[in-house]
Amino acid sequence: MLKNQKVSTIIVALKHFLNTYKTNGFTVHTVLGYGQFASLQNGLANVGVVLNVTSRDEHLPEIERHIRTIKERTRAQYATLPFKALPP
Repeated sequence: MLKNQKVSTIIVALKHFLNTYKTNGFTVHTVLGYGQFASLQNGLANVGVVLNVTSRDEHLPEIERHIRTIKERTRAQYATLPFKALPP
C-alpha cells in the first residue's frame, strides 16, 4: 500500500518490486501502464526499464485480464471461508 500517489513514492515502490523480481531470477524489461503513469518514464529509464504507456481511451487487455483474474480468485476464496462474516 502506498502512502500517497506522488511520483517519488511510486518510483521507490517500483524499484523495490523490480529488485524483488531480480533477486528471484526474473528480469523486467517493460512495464505496461495507463497514461497516468507517464510521469514515471524517466525514473524507470534510469533503472533500465521501458514504460509502455497507452494513449487516451486505449485499453491494455493484459492488465485488464489480470485484474479480472485477481478479482475472481478473491471472490472464490472469500466464498469458501467458513465464516458468515470476516472476523475483525
